[in-house]
Amino acid sequence: GFAVGAAPQVALLTSKYGRLTFGTAAGKSYTLVGPGSGSARARGIQGLRKPPPDAPNVWQDATRERLVWPKEGAPCPFSSLEAFTRLVKVASRNVLRILGHFASLDEFRLGLVALAITPIVLLLSLRRREQAASYLIVVLALGVFCGGYALVQAANRRYFWFPMFVLLALVFHYLGLLSDRRKVLAVAGCVVAVVSFTFHPVRFVSTLLSGPPPGREHRVVAERLAALGVRGVLCSTNWWDGLHTAYYLGAQYAGMPVSREPGEVAEEMRRAGAKLLLVWNDPALAARFAGHPAFQPLGIVEAGPVPGFERYDAALLRLVNAAGRGSP
Repeated sequence: GFAVGAAPQVALLTSKYGRLTFGTAAGKSYTLVGPGSGSARARGIQGLRKPPPDAPNVWQDATRERLVWPKEGAPCPFSSLEAFTRLVKVASRNVLRILGHFASLDEFRLGLVALAITPIVLLLSLRRREQAASYLIVVLALGVFCGGYALVQAANRRYFWFPMFVLLALVFHYLGLLSDRRKVLAVAGCVVAVVSFTFHPVRFVSTLLSGPPPGREHRVVAERLAALGVRGVLCSTNWWDGLHTAYYLGAQYAGMPVSREPGEVAEEMRRAGAKLLLVWNDPALAARFAGHPAFQPLGIVEAGPVPGFERYDAALLRLVNAAGRGSP
């Protein structure tokens, strides 16, 4: 069923690119976060771009031109012994990270237990070929899934939640086949799993409620900007801070400028149609912009208390036109 549904897309992509093509995201992702990618990921979000009228920010602009990725992107792992050795080292580190994700996902380490028991289940199930084949297909699919991340990056724990639950289901299924008391085993397994998997979320929620909610600073800044009557396309010296603030403000977002020189940033802003600049938590940089004739300082917007920072604020500056007036 999946093959039938995917076949038209594969055929179209293959026809367009002149070779068998399942998708175009893999090469870009590998260039951004793969071994040897360097600063490619940072460069991918730098530079102001004018968002179209129907897109709130450049991140959601489906019509923007394809980015030109740095030439120093990840080399082919088989191009040299050095490149292959580097890939092996990256994969080894990522395998350890994946094991750590399995170990840290629940209080009783059921994910790690399931991972350790799975080879034993495969060996013991060989006497039943049909059952062994079903288990082997599941394990191979999960192996391909985890192996793909191991070759690139495995820092995000949430990517491995589903594989871990699948392995748990496989192990519990096999244990149920061995026992005559399947209902008792199922109930006991569910109780243990519920206790183990709810411990971390409950503790996380408790910690979350005991302090300021994450991201509150962006909503506070947006509310204070709205009270000042701020309107127009925003840009920011910090990509994520600016993106979230623009979301709460209901304003369009042009991104983060490449340069930190006021004159160059002013030119970037004019090309992208951006009118306002937020300089986050950097008084020295804000003072440089405020002293440049291309910018009019509008004040400092306090973001309120942020854990880990003594102060967190954003300097607001307006781009002025050649006559020295604020841009409309």
